[in-house]
Amino acid sequence: MDKFFNGYTLGVEVLKHERQNYSKHGEGNTIYVKISNQTLKKIDIKIKEMYKINTENAQFEKDYWLNGFNIEDSSINSGAYKTAGAIFLNSVSGNINKNNKTGIIVEDKTNGLLYDALFILHENNIWSLIQCDVKEEEKIPKISTIEAELKNSIERLELFEEKLGVRLDNLSVKIDDKYKMKVLGEIFSTDESLNQNIFLNVNLYNHDGDLVNTQKRFFNKEKFMGYDTFKFYFYEENIALETSKLRIYVNIN
Repeated sequence: MDKFFNGYTLGVEVLKHERQNYSKHGEGNTIYVKISNQTLKKIDIKIKEMYKINTENAQFEKDYWLNGFNIEDSSINSGAYKTAGAIFLNSVSGNINKNNKTGIIVEDKTNGLLYDALFILHENNIWSLIQCDVKEEEKIPKISTIEAELKNSIERLELFEEKLGVRLDNLSVKIDDKYKMKVLGEIFSTDESLNQNIFLNVNLYNHDGDLVNTQKRFFNKEKFMGYDTFKFYFYEENIALETSKLRIYVNIN
């Protein structure tokens, strides 16, 4: 059994595999892996993927984690280790034989590293490492940080507001699932009522300064009571990550 990445934050081993009967699921194999913390501080980890490859190069994902060994999302103290058992059912992936491979991808969430290793089974039932890769995970800021940055990037055209007798206030950006986005705010009339119908526009710009999306909302002068709220939805995935600046302004068309 080979351990890999000495000098890195984690050590990963395939310890062994055991043939077992899983009652209603039938026969299969449990492959045991060991994740060790090689640093001087506690590390949060996540096993993102575990799979086996047979001699025909067909790949099968784990069917289950073995109860009591699940460390799919966990933490490990300095110098300690945890063990996980992944179940592969014969009815799905077949038995485990010589030259079968098993792969495991582990994320060190604390240090932003992704470990990707592939092991092979020898005839003496020993698993050895044949390929390994460590790369830095793309660091995505917290949602609250992105919201604050986008809010600070909002640009108003206050001269337009003065000419049309309105004022925008309490502008904010909120991020939903998959970094979809909504833009909220309030609109006030600085006179008793609107002098004409107006449109409220929201433009989104990417990191190159290109206009990538725009929406508008109509306000009828006869129905506007001097105050209203507004909300614009942008449903494209990752639109919040791709947006660098917002421009919010009123106009007559």
